Amino acid sequence: MIKAELGQSLVIADCLQARWSQASLLAHWSNQLVLVPYAPDSTSFLQEPDTHEHAQLKATIKQLKSELHFDLEAEATNQGKECPKWGPHEYVYICSKALQLE
Repeated sequence: MIKAELGQSLVIADCLQARWSQASLLAHWSNQLVLVPYAPDSTSFLQEPDTHEHAQLKATIKQLKSELHFDLEAEATNQGKECPKWGPHEYVYICSKALQLE
């Protein structure tokens, strides 16, 4: 989408390992997008919404995910089954519950 809207661009990104994988770098490069990393320990200054405004919501989502995972794992153990894999349905459920609590 960035290439379609803006063409060649610089994309400033944090140091999440997946962002800097070979597949990600090649995909960005082929779309004329150059990745530029944030300096270490600068996230709190450069990504203020991520570390301040959304911190409470993110904490609620983590707590709800932990509770749901525990419940699903206990149910699977009681039924002698494997714990179900996480997917988009579980993620949307957790986020919607977290937004209701906020």
